[in-house]
Amino acid sequence: MLYIERDELGNILALRKSASSPDQESKPANDPELLDFLNMRESQGVPDQTLVAMDLESIRIIEDLVDVLIAKGVLIITDLPEAAQEKLQERKQVRQEVGKASLLVKDIL
Repeated sequence: MLYIERDELGNILALRKSASSPDQESKPANDPELLDFLNMRESQGVPDQTLVAMDLESIRIIEDLVDVLIAKGVLIITDLPEAAQEKLQERKQVRQEVGKASLLVKDIL
């Protein structure tokens, strides 16, 4: 989730990784309004919103793949660089907090 700072007209001024106040508005990274703000449109020579959304979904698949490999003993989490371990753990915690921690790949074992 990204946290939004708006001007008096409701236009997005800035995006933040963490909230500056408890009631600050938040949106997922693939939200069309955020993508427009970031100028992620095909007309500007960058991937369009569909491709960006697909990339975000692919990240979830990679996370689940890592979980499956760990569960099957093919990979040990400490085999990964420390920064990767931290990012995976942070995303897993956030997913659990929002109630979306179920795996896309069902047959782990």
